[in-house]
Amino acid sequence: MNMRIKLFMTALLSIFLMSCSDQVDLPADTQEETQVSESYLDRASESNTLANKIESSIVSISRAGESTYPEYFGGLYIDSDGYLVILTTEDIADSRSAISTVVSDSELVRYKTCKYSYQDLLNATYEIDRALSTASKNITDNFVGYALMTEENVVTVILEDDSQSAITDFEQNICDSPCLTFTKGKKLVYHSSLGPGSLSVIKSGSSFYGGSYGFRAKESTGSKRNGIVTSGHLAAVGDLVYSGLTSAVQIGSCVKSQVSGSVDAAFVTITDPDYTLTNTIGSTTKTLSAATLTANVGSPVVLCAQNCLSGSSGTVKSIVGRYTASNGNVITNVSFATYTTVNRDSGGLVYGVDGTSNKAVGINIGEGQYNGTYYGMYCKASLVLSALGITMY
Repeated sequence: MNMRIKLFMTALLSIFLMSCSDQVDLPADTQEETQVSESYLDRASESNTLANKIESSIVSISRAGESTYPEYFGGLYIDSDGYLVILTTEDIADSRSAISTVVSDSELVRYKTCKYSYQDLLNATYEIDRALSTASKNITDNFVGYALMTEENVVTVILEDDSQSAITDFEQNICDSPCLTFTKGKKLVYHSSLGPGSLSVIKSGSSFYGGSYGFRAKESTGSKRNGIVTSGHLAAVGDLVYSGLTSAVQIGSCVKSQVSGSVDAAFVTITDPDYTLTNTIGSTTKTLSAATLTANVGSPVVLCAQNCLSGSSGTVKSIVGRYTASNGNVITNVSFATYTTVNRDSGGLVYGVDGTSNKAVGINIGEGQYNGTYYGMYCKASLVLSALGITMY
């Protein structure tokens, strides 16, 4: 057997195949605590399935792609115990009657009243998006992004300067909804790197960039080439893909890339026959299913990237967000999560558990910060597949 044959791990991400922790922060002090955590993961998985079922049953999509929800619906999220919390603006009994037709009064469902409907929150984000397209430069330069925070029942607007005068300027020229809150933040930092010692994955011109890989896929039409997904800001069409440091071994090239709208991802084909694409998650024995998972607020997720640190697991905090990167790129429909992401993690796999299956949730973009807290950010896997014209296999 050719000694160069290697397993090109799809959910890890680094050509070096570094060790990866795939646990979702399970306490290990006692067997009893571990059992409780396992029950939490089971509940969270089932709650996420219920949440997606409710979502698909009550939402309608306009021609413009905007979602419409019933006025009684305030959103939903998975709490820290794994239960599904449904927010309602009306009498809980009436809302429960409407929702129970979908979930049949599951024991996992909890109800809680809120001030604003989910539609109110979404309408605020739509208004912001429209107004920003014609806003003055001083407003757009100061605007970092927003996050629809379901648990808090608000839309948090993130500004570099969050002084009262800057907030007033935003309210007067962009959006003055009562559901908005404001906080100070910094623009998104991409987690790809350039320089000696980087895990050099992509070669652009004479420079090598280090990053991570997500999941394997193949083109839906045309030649239907096989390849692997990484970050769009890491790889442009025509960039070469290498294994190891500097120009160790050229193994393929980038054939599709997008860094706009809701997607920051690229598709690279692997042409070296000595490299086999697999669905093994990093250096673990776990397998990634050839399917995506819609993770709702509160869902546990794991980032598996070239530095799969013990802190690379977390929960989803927002699934409706907009964020500006440090180079000016704007990513819409971005998701925020509490996992830790570090340099060269761009393009890494974000995955979750659906029953007994591990499924792709998204592709890691980098790190955003607001109100003193750092969040990992990812673009949704289903949108990546659609935008790049690829399917998992």
